[in-house]
Amino acid sequence: MMKKLMRQSKMPSLQEMITMANEMGVKFVVCTTTMALQGLTEEAFIPEVKVFAGASTYLGEAREAKVNLFI
Repeated sequence: MMKKLMRQSKMPSLQEMITMANEMGVKFVVCTTTMALQGLTEEAFIPEVKVFAGASTYLGEAREAKVNLFI
């Protein structure tokens, strides 16, 4: 449903947005606590994810960032 709405609105696909973000220097940070709770490993994530960190590391990184999204 979302893919269809995005196409109809002429928005880039999720993969295209990830590529654009990566090219603009966006840093993808995955929460290791959430990973553990959900039973996920680093191999489960897209290649653009280079940082796996706990909440305190994330907050330290976020403090220095211009824009920050916690999803």
